[in-house]
Amino acid sequence: MTSPVVGSAATNAVMFAVYEQTLKMIENDVLQTPTLTSVFLAGAVGGFWQTIPLAPAELIKCRLQVQDGRTSTQYRGPMDCIRHVLKVKGTRGLFLGFTCTQWREVPSFAVYFWLYEYTKRKMIDGGINPTPSMLTAGGVAGVASWVVSYPFDVIKSAIQTLPVNHKPGEHKIAYVMFSLRPARMRPSAAFYRSFALQSNYDHLKAWMTGAPQPLNVAFTKFETLSLEFLHDSNVLHLKLNRPKAVNAMNMHMWVELARAFEMVERDPSVKAVVVSGEGRGFTSGMDLDVFAQMQKIVSEESCEGRKRERLMRVIDQFQRVISAPETCRVPVIAAVHGPCIGAGVDFITACDLCYADESARFAVKEVDLAIIADIGTLQRLPKLVGECHAKELAYTGRNVSGLEAEKLGLVLKALPDHDALMGHVEDVAKVIAKKSPLTIRGIKQTIHYQRDHSTADSLLQIRYHNASVLYSDDLTQAVGAMMKGTESTFRED
Repeated sequence: MTSPVVGSAATNAVMFAVYEQTLKMIENDVLQTPTLTSVFLAGAVGGFWQTIPLAPAELIKCRLQVQDGRTSTQYRGPMDCIRHVLKVKGTRGLFLGFTCTQWREVPSFAVYFWLYEYTKRKMIDGGINPTPSMLTAGGVAGVASWVVSYPFDVIKSAIQTLPVNHKPGEHKIAYVMFSLRPARMRPSAAFYRSFALQSNYDHLKAWMTGAPQPLNVAFTKFETLSLEFLHDSNVLHLKLNRPKAVNAMNMHMWVELARAFEMVERDPSVKAVVVSGEGRGFTSGMDLDVFAQMQKIVSEESCEGRKRERLMRVIDQFQRVISAPETCRVPVIAAVHGPCIGAGVDFITACDLCYADESARFAVKEVDLAIIADIGTLQRLPKLVGECHAKELAYTGRNVSGLEAEKLGLVLKALPDHDALMGHVEDVAKVIAKKSPLTIRGIKQTIHYQRDHSTADSLLQIRYHNASVLYSDDLTQAVGAMMKGTESTFRED
């Protein structure tokens, strides 16, 4: 709160001072009511000059606001944020997003002052009392100025919340505009996001065909998921959140799962992910409406060959989401209670670890819909429970209890109830999150590599891997902490 309060005082002082001085310079007679053209120009000049103190204040505000307050918070306050930016990027770093801030402020204040004066004068000339005239004029001008500035505000905030180690070129306005606007999405939908409700069909269609998707943690809002960090940790808790439908995986959930895991890939503060379900169960599987949406999108193609190719791309998108826990750079732990049906089994078999409680019920239900499971179960389940058990479950579609799942090896452990389940999973995740992220990534990559390769190939892989990363800062930190008898603290990547 300190940054916007102090920043507002400075920027408003500059803006109004420049506005008044500009009016005096334009208007020869200061006693006369200024023309609307002069008001417009003075507002634009005031907006231009206030950008100088405003850009750093906005940068600090945005970076502080996207923090979640857990112990791994990068900045302890405005001054700490300034010191960090100056150390890493120098003075220029404080003015990241400066040009876009000018694009926001100049037209915004030109429109604001012009429309305020125009509306106020019209109402007063019409015989309306000056006080309500000014109040109404201020409201109208405020809304209009935000309509003008909102797209630039979205782009500016996206630039200013980029990680310090962002890729070269990511701060460029053109790059951010492209990343915020997926293919076939109208500009109004991309740059007025959260300003008005937008149609989702084009967005779903773009995802199902593999088109680029928008990705920025500051603007990503979820309807079918909830994301929060576990208290005092770097563990992200991702909940499937359609409890009224027992978390049936509709198209929005598939899109949002893809986005969520992409966010995890780009957020170095996340060191482990726990996935669970809100309400009565983990998930009842694929929402049947998905099949209708798939048919609608596939039917738009002009011939049978293209329809089959489109269907293949759609299936590929589902497979990518199911594979996201497996390819994720951090361990993903599933916590299952209640039903875990169909696509739910696909998902948990791709997780690094899976626990359940005794209420859990698993089923490979695709066979009952005359469908061959095609997004992961038949590829991963045999490696967990053995080929014969996998065949029996896939052939019959029968229910498997939490205790039986533990015996089969589908889950590591079946806890007595949901509270015990979540307590155990959170403890495991927090232990993992305190380890070296570099080492955890290497362990995950090595185990996955050996699963699909010979022992000789796997030994060669780990030789090359350790030769490249063994002498890291994490090793120095771990050895030093062990010698001192203290707990290691590893930096975020």
